Amino acid sequence: MRYAARSFWWDVKALLGTAGQTLARLTPVTRELARFLHRCLYPPKKNRSAAESSGTYARGSVVTRGGIKLCLHESLTNESIERLVSGRHTSNERKLIAEFLSPEDIVLELGGGIGMVAIFIAQRIGSDRVFSFEGNPAMAPPVRENFVLNHVSPTMEFCMLDQFAGVQTFYICPQFNRSSTRRRTARDMACRVPVRPLNDELRKRRPTFLIMDIQGSEGGLLKYVDFSGLDKLLVEYHPGVLGVRRVNHLRRFVRRRGFIEAARRGNCIIYLRRAPPVPGGRCVANG
Repeated sequence: MRYAARSFWWDVKALLGTAGQTLARLTPVTRELARFLHRCLYPPKKNRSAAESSGTYARGSVVTRGGIKLCLHESLTNESIERLVSGRHTSNERKLIAEFLSPEDIVLELGGGIGMVAIFIAQRIGSDRVFSFEGNPAMAPPVRENFVLNHVSPTMEFCMLDQFAGVQTFYICPQFNRSSTRRRTARDMACRVPVRPLNDELRKRRPTFLIMDIQGSEGGLLKYVDFSGLDKLLVEYHPGVLGVRRVNHLRRFVRRRGFIEAARRGNCIIYLRRAPPVPGGRCVANG
């Protein structure tokens, strides 16, 4: 019941957030209304320092957040650095992973970003059990530097995974965690990146745990996933890109593939494989 209540409130926030984004594109009056709505839904952290709020940090310095060392690379924007320094970047994913990750897991991550999640997992189960894919080639220098700082070496490949092999246009956003196959602003830079078949990689790596944070591309990719070898799935949904109705459709799609929604933080949901019925007709989740 508690999870259902939290889930309902998160859905309401997602719906209001989508409405706010629509208002922000209309008139100056509705833009002000959208800003007010955003402040109500996401109030600023009271314990955030003035330096954090301004995003002014020395480029090239190293910060440690959640046991992870991160270099504030020269290519990062002030907003990206503020998210890293405040510890907000990937915080929902890391909390869910810490709760459900097992030493026996093999993890495949889509949307590796700056490498924070891959480092977090490698510190717990070893680098040889972590495989990450990132479409933004501009992330290669900071990712490699962060791996060295944390003495880990998970496999990180700079390409995209989709239904078929080929080449696809990828848009690099100044704020790296918003880069995707969709152009969002005029400042986004287009580049062509290689694409590999997702299910070929699943058969090759044999992961038990799939993580997906691909900025709205989950709307098309989830329906192609071969779920047969997976016990756990973590998806960050993007209702601001896909819309709340389509996100809920995707959630139902995953549940019909034999998973239950075990926990949720923000727009991140972790799924566990539903166990086969036991004598007496009850179904229990695999832990």
